[in-house]
Amino acid sequence: MTDKIKIKQEDIEGNVYELPEGYMFKKIKTTVEKIKEIEDKIVELESIPEPTDEEYLEHGKATHPYDGSQIELDDLRRQLTELG
Repeated sequence: MTDKIKIKQEDIEGNVYELPEGYMFKKIKTTVEKIKEIEDKIVELESIPEPTDEEYLEHGKATHPYDGSQIELDDLRRQLTELG
């Protein structure tokens, strides 16, 4: 069995290595990076202000599936008319 080799970040940055075809190095997040990312996302989400009742109603009206279904029905009816 051969000894393991150790590749440093400088080796990767300086492109002083060669891998067999089909292989690649992939940078994965460290635990510290994952924790920082999660903490940043928490801060971002906590900074979003709570919507007013009026904002909830407006959003509900804008995103309710009824409007989309009416547009789709109109399109289907138009297609039927065009087909005969």
